[in-house]
Amino acid sequence: METNCQPRTNESFRVKRNSEHHKETSALERLRIDMIASVLIDYMHAICLEAMKKLLWAWIKGPMKVRLRSNLVAEISRRLLQLKVCFPEEFSRKPRVLDELSR
Repeated sequence: METNCQPRTNESFRVKRNSEHHKETSALERLRIDMIASVLIDYMHAICLEAMKKLLWAWIKGPMKVRLRSNLVAEISRRLLQLKVCFPEEFSRKPRVLDELSR
């Protein structure tokens, strides 16, 4: 992952300079707003999914100095499965065991 990049600008976003980040054109692009300064980062995808997934990978498969003990991973997985029944059926993503982290 490259970390020494130019910051995105409204212009670079609108011309899709980073094409790998654009799947299709958003309806929001029709608005006369600065797409970078005016649109908030999506907390669920940026923090809950991406950052948490990286932390979990470090705690489960990372260096020994940060890795959780296997019995603790098993206990967390057991508790996640217990929570599964508390989620409404409309939720497409329900808790899973940590062994399925790659999914």
